[in-house]
Amino acid sequence: MIRTVSILLAVGLLMGAAVPGVAQDERRARDIIDAYRVWKLTDVLDLSEDDMPVFFSRVRRIGEAEAGQREAEREAVKQIDRLLQGGASEGELETALREYEQMREAHWNEIQNLRREAASMLSLRQRCQYAVFEDRFRAEIRNMIEDVRRSRGVQEQSPGMEQQGQGSSPGQSQSQRGTGKSRR
Repeated sequence: MIRTVSILLAVGLLMGAAVPGVAQDERRARDIIDAYRVWKLTDVLDLSEDDMPVFFSRVRRIGEAEAGQREAEREAVKQIDRLLQGGASEGELETALREYEQMREAHWNEIQNLRREAASMLSLRQRCQYAVFEDRFRAEIRNMIEDVRRSRGVQEQSPGMEQQGQGSSPGQSQSQRGTGKSRR
């Protein structure tokens, strides 16, 4: 079952990555990840029927804020790059960098507030379970994305040929594939 969900998630991520810049596909990939997160969190946290919709709406707001933060920061960095390429003055660069750093701090504070709000409805044990879950979930998603990228790379390198020992086979364990953390 987990393998099936992983494959569906990978396909969703691949579809989102297939056409860069297409917001609808990116949103669909995020929705698949959100649904997968809710499914996994439901098992981990054992929330009551009344608490589930409230907690998951808060978790969704965190995800939306993080996505908005990433987009705003990418745009700010693009603006700084345009200034650099355009020969901007030190003053213009200083202003752009200060605004970028202030924006990052404001976004970080907003996300921390959203996390505290979501965690406030959990017991101590549930908050600990949630912290562990989030760390493991992010690692799992990163690994799935890396697997999709690796498989796409193999397919692009040798179209029509089988993946001759490259990438990861369905039965290959995480330890055989590696974590990918050394690349970051």
